[in-house]
Amino acid sequence: MILETALCLVGALLGILCDWLSGWNRESILGWTAIAAYLVAYIAGGRHILLHAWSELVTGRINVDLLMIAAAIGSAAMEEWAEGGALLFLFSLSHTLETLILGRTRRAIAELMDLTPAEALVVDEQGERRDE
Repeated sequence: MILETALCLVGALLGILCDWLSGWNRESILGWTAIAAYLVAYIAGGRHILLHAWSELVTGRINVDLLMIAAAIGSAAMEEWAEGGALLFLFSLSHTLETLILGRTRRAIAELMDLTPAEALVVDEQGERRDE
């Protein structure tokens, strides 16, 4: 996921650079290169989001992933490729960070569970002690 997010960022930035260098002229070679770079960003950033949205849609649920994919497609349809690339990068980044943080949290909880003792000393109301 990190590689896909990074590739999305590179594609979007390269597209913006090519657009800027071409003077926002889509008919030039740089204009077509910009669209190709944006397509790389869309594919890299949108693949995981699309798979997640599809899995939810199959179960009859609509989630924010589907809305983001729709917004990115809408941006491309209006020839606002940079906005769609930025949207997909930011959303892909949030998914990547969420995955990394959840993994780290799970490992920390597992390590804490390993620290629990096998036996405990229990003191009842009468003050008697016993191992459990």
